[in-house]
Amino acid sequence: MPVTRAVAAVATAVAPVAPADVPSPASGGPLRLLSVVPAPGAQVPTMISVRFEFDRPLDPRLLAGAIAFEYPDPGVTLLVPPFRHVVLRLESAGRVLVAEPPELLVGRELTVRLSPALRGVDGSSPSPEILASLSYHVMELPP
Repeated sequence: MPVTRAVAAVATAVAPVAPADVPSPASGGPLRLLSVVPAPGAQVPTMISVRFEFDRPLDPRLLAGAIAFEYPDPGVTLLVPPFRHVVLRLESAGRVLVAEPPELLVGRELTVRLSPALRGVDGSSPSPEILASLSYHVMELPP
């Protein structure tokens, strides 16, 4: 006589455990930008690093396309896309995103935008105010 076994599936909820060295956000909610260096509106040299400090670590898997650089001047005609090789890296336990674009065009306006696809490691999406464009002016060369 065959023996029939009943197997009960048991689901166990396990809360994700954050590594001890990664600070968690104090209040949850959307991903917030704490600071940007250089400050928006600043005059910048042709070689820059833009540092974005967030209130929690970023998901490193979603960094591709996290930042868009552009020259908003419609009079600028370029033969190749100038910002296709932007170097991105995370610092400070993933809370600081550093973007290093190629050498900038002298005397031009520069616009920088964060992508809405950016996420914290906790899955949080950016607060709407951090998706606004940041503008810079690239300094003229000295005479």
